Amino acid sequence: DQVSSSSRAGVVLRGRLPLGWFIAHAVSLFAILGVLVVAGRGQWFFFDEWDFLAERAEWDLLVPHNGHLSFFPQLLTTLVKSVAGLHSYWPYLLLTFAAHLFVVHMLWRLMMRMGVAPVLALVVPVVLGVLAPGTENTLWAFQVGFITPLGTGIAAVLLALRDPLRSRDVVGITLLLLIGVGFASTGLPMVLAVLLLVVYRHGWRAAIVPAGVLAVCYGTWYLL
Repeated sequence: DQVSSSSRAGVVLRGRLPLGWFIAHAVSLFAILGVLVVAGRGQWFFFDEWDFLAERAEWDLLVPHNGHLSFFPQLLTTLVKSVAGLHSYWPYLLLTFAAHLFVVHMLWRLMMRMGVAPVLALVVPVVLGVLAPGTENTLWAFQVGFITPLGTGIAAVLLALRDPLRSRDVVGITLLLLIGVGFASTGLPMVLAVLLLVVYRHGWRAAIVPAGVLAVCYGTWYLL
C-alpha cells in the first residue's frame, strides 16, 4: 500500500492525472453547476453590487471598495453590463459560479497531486461545491471578488510544488498572485502562504521576483 501510494503521488506530482478520475471529477463539476443553477433562481442585484453598477464611474477600476483593490470585479461588471445590461442577473452570477468551480477544481488537483486517495479527492471538493453555508457567497454575484483569489492561490501553490522550479513557473506564480490580489484583499493571505512555500521548497532567491512585483504593484496602489 505504501509503495502504490508513493507511486501514485509520484505520477501526479509530475502532472499526469489518471483519466478515469479526471472524467469522474468533470462529471461532478457539472453536477455541482446544476445544483447551483437550481439554487440560484430568483437572485437579483443586492447591496455592494450597486457600487459597481451605479454609484461609481464605470471605468474607475482602481477606486477601492471597502478598502479592497477591486480592479477585476469592477472590470468584469462593467463589461457584462455593457453587453447584457441589467435585464438579467444570470450573466453576473455565472461568473461567480465559474470562480467557485475553479476553486473546487484546484482543490481536486491539489489533493490528487499530494497523493490523496482518489475517492477522497473526488468527494471532498464535491462537499465544498454544494456546501449549504456557502450560499451567501456562491449565490451572490458580487462575491466573485472574494472567491477568485482562493482559486488563483491554490493554482500558485501547485506551481510552487514543482521541482525544479523553472523561470516560467515563477512568472506563473507571480501572475496568479497578482490577479488574485486584483480581485480583493483576500488574496493577500494567499500571497503570504505561497511565498512561504516557495522559500521553504526552493530558497529565498526564488521568492524575490513574485514578492518584489507584488510589493511594487500593490504597494503603489495602496499609497496612491
